[in-house]
Amino acid sequence: MCLHDLARVANASGKHGIRSSQRRRAPQQVRPAIQQILDSMATTRAFVRNSRLHVLGTNLLGSVLYSPVFGSPTRASDVSPPNVARFRFLDPRRA
Repeated sequence: MCLHDLARVANASGKHGIRSSQRRRAPQQVRPAIQQILDSMATTRAFVRNSRLHVLGTNLLGSVLYSPVFGSPTRASDVSPPNVARFRFLDPRRA
């Protein structure tokens, strides 16, 4: 059995028989209280990211520091969150 076969079996036996392609995660957002904390940090940059390295929220200095990530052509769309890993490895300006 090769690695591809193992991966296919693992994906087919997901929770409750639902394939991973059928499962959709709800879009993650920063709660308003967390955004208030970010905004109160006026003298330092701050951002919140998830385990997939999507930037979910920033304060003013964080948005300035990470502006190349927000404006990167590697973003799937304007509504998709910027992704630090995608920017780091795929942005043509970093080459």
